[in-house]
Amino acid sequence: MAKRKSRARKSTSTKGFERGSAGAAASDSTTVQRNGPACEFDLPDERIERSLLTGEDRDLLEAYFGEEAYDELRSLACEAQRVVVRGGPRVLILPGLMGSRLGRLRRVLNDTIWIHPIKIMAGRLRELTLNNGSPNIEALGVRLMTCLLLKLRLRRAGFDAEFHAYDWRKGLAGLGAELASRIREEAAGREVALVAHSMGGLVARAAVAQLDGGERKRLRRLITLGTPHFGSFAPVQALRGTHTMLRRLAALDLRHGVDDLVSNVINTFPGLYEMLPHPEKFGGIAFFDPSVWPKDGPQPREELLRAAERVGDRLAGPDASFVQIVGVDQETVVSAVLRGGQFVYRVSIEGDGTVPLLSAQWEPVRTYYVSENHGNLPHNRVVGQAVVELLDSGQTDRLDRTWIPVRRGPLFELADISPPVEPYEGRTGERISARELRHLLDEFVAPVERPAVSTAATGRVAPLAATVPAAASREPVVIGRRRQHRLDVRLALGSISQVDCRALVLGLFQGVAPTGPARAIDRQLGGAIREFASRRMFSGNVGEVFMLPTGRHPLLAEMVMFAGLGTYDELDGERLRLVADSVARTLVRTKVDEFATVMLGAGSGTDLNESLANLLHGILRGLQDTEDRGRMRSITLCETDPERYRQMHHQLLRLASTSLLDDFELTIEAVRLPPEPVSPPVREAIVGVPDPVYLIVRRAPGLADEGAA
Repeated sequence: MAKRKSRARKSTSTKGFERGSAGAAASDSTTVQRNGPACEFDLPDERIERSLLTGEDRDLLEAYFGEEAYDELRSLACEAQRVVVRGGPRVLILPGLMGSRLGRLRRVLNDTIWIHPIKIMAGRLRELTLNNGSPNIEALGVRLMTCLLLKLRLRRAGFDAEFHAYDWRKGLAGLGAELASRIREEAAGREVALVAHSMGGLVARAAVAQLDGGERKRLRRLITLGTPHFGSFAPVQALRGTHTMLRRLAALDLRHGVDDLVSNVINTFPGLYEMLPHPEKFGGIAFFDPSVWPKDGPQPREELLRAAERVGDRLAGPDASFVQIVGVDQETVVSAVLRGGQFVYRVSIEGDGTVPLLSAQWEPVRTYYVSENHGNLPHNRVVGQAVVELLDSGQTDRLDRTWIPVRRGPLFELADISPPVEPYEGRTGERISARELRHLLDEFVAPVERPAVSTAATGRVAPLAATVPAAASREPVVIGRRRQHRLDVRLALGSISQVDCRALVLGLFQGVAPTGPARAIDRQLGGAIREFASRRMFSGNVGEVFMLPTGRHPLLAEMVMFAGLGTYDELDGERLRLVADSVARTLVRTKVDEFATVMLGAGSGTDLNESLANLLHGILRGLQDTEDRGRMRSITLCETDPERYRQMHHQLLRLASTSLLDDFELTIEAVRLPPEPVSPPVREAIVGVPDPVYLIVRRAPGLADEGAA
């Protein structure tokens, strides 16, 4: 992903937000219209997407998306622009709860309130109330930082994808009617598919229920991502004012506290009530009964509770064209009990951090599972690729069809009256950084950038290896010091052949046929690696690299890089650092900003912890020396053996606390890759050929002379 050749490193300040905050907070919308965008949050969707192609508004968009995310989105936008989608399948993308921007339409520049930090600081959230509130507020677009990546991936795959924004405050019946009307228009002469995140899946079901038989036949597919078909406990926490997102929002709002926002704004939204947990699914508390709610603190509105009770009856039932993708392995509130007149929530890993698995599973709809957080589902790479395949053929092998929890039952309980966690370390208003603003709504709709935040709206951050084993995807751990260089390191359990990134890096010994991880990639390349090795096209000299494009083969990566390791019995720490340095330099100079690799030379008998330290040392050295030429964004370290994976995980966290990473802001994330697809070998020549075993025989100095004597 190309960057300008020389750019001063920006701080984590709010950039455009700070530039206009003082005056804009007090100014009216006409001032903003006359002078143009006061900050990045004033840009309309169409201008943002156009600017990604032209390079305009770079500073504003880097502040909005984040620098790394901006580069990724711009590169993808340019790729998608070259694909012809006219006449292709129409796909409407529905964001989740809070994922659509709300405000008033204007001729020049819309008056955006949700979500606009300057307007929120000025106390304008009160204008969103639906109880005698402003009647002319409507959906103005979507929160692009959370769902644009999915749209661009679909367009790159040839789908005519567009967003369907909706006013998530309102009830599902009315929102469904709006979508049903658009489906009728879009379906004139062609099929329409829906891809819906979270609440968007319920809006889609409400729309399908209002289509007649002929119109419904035009619906090619409905794919839901983390949809709470039977409710979620997040709305309970929101209506009680205990959700951490609300506390972050109140820290930004300089005029209203949490109780004020809940009692006068949040609890007027019918859409929120309609996503309360269904008693018939969860048992326990009947949340639609006003009498069961605690009497202290913010209260829900009785008329809205009663009206929401039978909302499920107005939604479409299961259909063969429906598919659901659900997140698992995240700390999620999965049940609640009344104790001492208060709600007590039980948390387990059976969910995506916001929606319990019991709610996301809608029988008998076909279900796929992914270890991912609720807010990150729309821009998860594997999920995006799976959505493309599901839209195209109705099938995918990239996600698991079953999920077995490694630990059942609750992890801990969370009391409704727990002491609140102070967000942003007590900072408020303008003191909240641009990066923190991007992650304001993470539990519901998260940006492309992956933060280190707690899950389950508990305000609790568990150690990466604590309650969930390393094989499961966890919230990243961010180790930041001087923030000179941001680097995401993913530790992945599974085959490197299943990683979705630009380049895969493998080590190659002199005179040794590629084995192990190279064998898995070779299968995807139709035996090309073994053929090239037999023709001595790979030298294997220390530090030399050979690039092999993947072309039309099924690998997700664009290229495979082979790094020479020298002779099998002479690999040591310094040689490994040299090889890793060469890899990093080559990729940065060729503008490749992400790659995946394995433990290079792992089969040579070297110590795993020492090898990992040397590998990272060489990579980081190469990155530092070439930082003026480009920037590496992400590195994925792959391992198929669970025990070695766990050992690497602990070593990686240990290394993060050493001086090795002083010049880097490191984000460490543990993930689980999808299994390799089972397919017959492409070439007979590689059928049944086991990995070779090598015996290294050396004569020690002096032994020959002693024997002769």
